[in-house]
Amino acid sequence: MEAKGQLGRIGDYYVVRKLGEGAMGEVYEAYAEGSEKRYAIKVLSEELSSQKEKVERFKREVSAVEKLDHENIVKAYAMGLHGTRHFFVMDYIDGESMDRMILRQGISVVNSAKFAVQAARALEHAHERGVIHRDVKPSNLMVGKDGKVYLTDFGIAREAGSAALTAAGQVMGTPNYMSPEQAMGRASEIDRLSDLYSLGASFYEMLTRSVPFTADNPNAILRKVVDEEPIPPSRINGRVPRALELVVLKSLRKKRSKRYRGCGEFADDVQRWLDGQPVKARAETPLEKAARFVTRHKGFSAGAAVVAVLVVCLAAFLRMSASAAEEERLKKAAQAEVQAAGLVEEGSKLLDRGKPGDARIKFLKASELAPGNVDAVIGLDKVEDALKSAKDEELRKESSNKAIRFAAAADAFIKRGDAEFSKRIETLRDLRALVAGKGDNFEGTLRNSLELRLAEIGNKANVEYNAALRELGNALLADPDCAEAHRGMARVHMVLCRLHMYEADDTQDYLPVQRDLINVELHDREKFFAKEVAEVRRRLSWTCTVSFAVTPADAKVTIETWDLSAGTCPPPRAISQDDLNLPPGSYVMTFEAPDRVTMRYPVFIKRPAWGTEGAATINVDFELLVSSPDLEGMIYVHEGSFFFGGKEGIRGGKKQYGTIISFFIDRTEVTNARYREFFEHVKKTGDMSYFPAGSPPEIKPPPFWHDDGFSGQDMPVVGVTWFEASAYAKWAKKRLPSQWEWEKAARGVDGRIYPWGMHFDETKCVHERNPAAGKLSPVGSVEAGRSPYGLLDMAGNATEWVADRFYQTEYYLNLGGSFRDPMDLLRAPSRDMTNGSSRLQFMGFRCVRDVK
Repeated sequence: MEAKGQLGRIGDYYVVRKLGEGAMGEVYEAYAEGSEKRYAIKVLSEELSSQKEKVERFKREVSAVEKLDHENIVKAYAMGLHGTRHFFVMDYIDGESMDRMILRQGISVVNSAKFAVQAARALEHAHERGVIHRDVKPSNLMVGKDGKVYLTDFGIAREAGSAALTAAGQVMGTPNYMSPEQAMGRASEIDRLSDLYSLGASFYEMLTRSVPFTADNPNAILRKVVDEEPIPPSRINGRVPRALELVVLKSLRKKRSKRYRGCGEFADDVQRWLDGQPVKARAETPLEKAARFVTRHKGFSAGAAVVAVLVVCLAAFLRMSASAAEEERLKKAAQAEVQAAGLVEEGSKLLDRGKPGDARIKFLKASELAPGNVDAVIGLDKVEDALKSAKDEELRKESSNKAIRFAAAADAFIKRGDAEFSKRIETLRDLRALVAGKGDNFEGTLRNSLELRLAEIGNKANVEYNAALRELGNALLADPDCAEAHRGMARVHMVLCRLHMYEADDTQDYLPVQRDLINVELHDREKFFAKEVAEVRRRLSWTCTVSFAVTPADAKVTIETWDLSAGTCPPPRAISQDDLNLPPGSYVMTFEAPDRVTMRYPVFIKRPAWGTEGAATINVDFELLVSSPDLEGMIYVHEGSFFFGGKEGIRGGKKQYGTIISFFIDRTEVTNARYREFFEHVKKTGDMSYFPAGSPPEIKPPPFWHDDGFSGQDMPVVGVTWFEASAYAKWAKKRLPSQWEWEKAARGVDGRIYPWGMHFDETKCVHERNPAAGKLSPVGSVEAGRSPYGLLDMAGNATEWVADRFYQTEYYLNLGGSFRDPMDLLRAPSRDMTNGSSRLQFMGFRCVRDVK
C-alpha cells in the first residue's frame, strides 16, 4: 500500500479504516482522490485469492450486484487486484447490521415490519433480474442512519441460467435461515421462494429476537427446518399482532406452494398491516393441518389415517354448525374494536400530556380487547420510546450537571495558568531584549536566571493548564456537548497557540501552533476565536519549495522536522525526489545509499518579513561520497552557511552568519580506549613528532586514569593538554576542529542555542542537574541530546578543546561545557578559554578529518 496520511491505498482508493474481517477477507472504508464520497472495499484474503473456486464466487458476487440498481441494494462499482488479492468496491453504508441492532436493543414491531418491506422490495428487484441471493439473514441487512435497509453480501448468489457453483446435495447458506429445500440440498428448487423463506426467518428474528429453530449443532437445526413447525412468534413476544404472525408463518411454510408467490406479495401483505388494513395471510384450516400431519407421519397405519381424517371432518361439521356463534363472536369483536379505538385515543392524549405510564395502561387494555389493533401496537411502541427518552433525558441532565461541575473546577486552574502565562510572555520579552542588546552568548548570570525563570514559570503554567485540560476532559466524557467544557478547551488551546506563535518568531517552529489551532477549531463552537484563528492560519499558509537532486539517484531520502522549542524530533519519514512544499521550520534531510557516506543535510526555512516575498525555493544538489573504513565513527558535515558566535568577548559575542567547507567529525568525544592506543605507541617508540611546538619533552598519562569514575574504556579521555590532544589527532590522521567547524556540527543551520533546540534541558545532556547522568559518563550516554548532524555530547559531559587560540595568548578555546559547568557554557556558540598546558578533569576533545 502507498502511504498518503491514511492507512494506505487499494487500487485508486485511499483507506480510512478497517470496518471488519471474516473468513473471506477484510472490508475497509475508503475514498477516491478528489471526492468526498465514501466507499466500502471488500478484499479477499491472501489464502482464498489463490483458490480458483473462491475467486469465482467472489467474481460472481460482483457480477450479480452489477446487474442490480435499487435503493435498498448496496451498489458495486469496480473490481481489481491489490497485489495478489482480489477486491471490489461498493457503496459505504453508515449504519449497523441488523443482527447487531437486534442484539443491542431489539427492534420494535412497527420498525420490524417497515424493515421487512424494504428488504422484500430489494429481493423482488433482484429476482426480477434473475438473481437469487441464497443467504438472506439479518447480518446481510444493513440499517443505515437514514433508516433505510440495504441488502448486502451476494457472495453465494446465483444468476438464472448460470452454471451452479454447488453440486447437487451440497448445502449452501446459513442453517438458521435456510429453506427446507436448501436444507435438503435440492439445488434445482432454490429460487425466489427460498429467499422468501429466509426473509421470513429474518422477520421472525426481528419480531422475537430469536431464530425459528435452535439446536446444539447445525445438522440438528437443518433437521428441524425440514421436519418441525416454528413456535408462533406471539408466544415468544406477546406484542406481535396475530396478523403479522400469520404473515411470518405463511412465509415459513414447508410446502413451497403454501408460501407467498414472491417477495413482492409478502411486502404487500406486511404493508397492509402498516396501513391498518386486514392481511391476506390466513391460518391453516384443521383439514390442512391434518393433511400435513398425515404427510409427515407416513408410518401411521391406514386405519389411523382414516380416523384422523374423520376427526378432522367432524371438526369441520361442528364448525359449520357454529356459524351463528361465529356471527356473535364477530359482533363482539367489532364492539371490542370500537372500545379499543377509544382507549387508543385516551392513551394518545395521555402521551401528549407527558404521562407515558398512564398511556401504557390504556394501550395495553386496547391490545387485550383487540389483539390485532395496529394503533394499539404503535401506541405501545411510542410509550416505550417516551419512557426511554425520559430516562435518557434524566441521565443527560445528570451528566450535564456533572460536566458543568468539572468545567467549573477547570476554570480555577485556567485562571492560575493565565497568570503564569502572562509572566512567561513578560520573561520571554525580557530575554529577547537582552539577547538583542548583548548577543546570544554574553557572559553573566542574568540570562541564566532568565532562562531558569522561564522554565520554572513554564512548568507552573503547564501544571495549571494540564490540570484544567484534565478536568475539561472529564467534563466532555460526562457530556460530550457540554458548552462550558468546549469553551474552556478552546480558551486554553488559544492561550497556548499565542505562546507558541510568539516563540515561533525566533524558532520558525510552527508545529506546536498547528496542533493548538486544530484543538481551538475543534472546541470553539461559538466561533469566539474565529478571527484570530483565521489570521494565524493566514500567517501559516506561506511555504517554501525544497527541490533536491542527489547522486546516486536511487539514494534513500528521509526527512525529520525539529521542534526547537521542545528540543525533540519525531521519527523520520520517507520522501520522494519530487519537490517538497514545506512551511517555515527546521528540517534535516538524510541521504543514504550502499557503499556511500550517509549525509544528514539540515534545512532551515525562515518566514519572510511582512511585506516581502522572501525566498520561495531551496535547491539541494550534490553527490554522496564513497565510504571507507577510516571514516568509521565519523559524521559528514556538508559545506554551507550557518549562524555562529563571534569572537567579541569570551562567550562568543553577537550572532553572525558565515560559511564553511565540508569536513568529517567524530560522532563522540575521544575515549580512553582510543587515546590509550596513541599513548602506548608514543611510549613504546618515543616518537614525539606528532606534538606541536611548545609541547613538553615527553608524554604523560592522563592524571585521572587511576580514578574509578574516569578510567572506563568508554569514558571520554580527560586531563589531556591541548598539545596532547593535537598530537593524538595528527597520529590518527585527523586534526582538532576549528571553533567554526565545531559550532556548525553542534548547531546545524537554524541558529539553535543548544544541540537539541532553543532552551536548556538537563535531561538531554550529561550534567550535574540531570538525575540520570549527573557526572562524567560513557560517551553517547544521552541520545536525546544529539545535534542536527547526529553528534553526541556536544553539550555537557567533557568540555572540548578546539584548534583556535584566544587571540595570540597561550590560552586555547574550548566549547560545549562540561557536566559541572553553568548552563551558559553548554550553549553551542559559547566559548571558554583555558591554558593549553592545563590538565583538567573535565577537559576532553574530538577530531575532524578533511574531505579529500
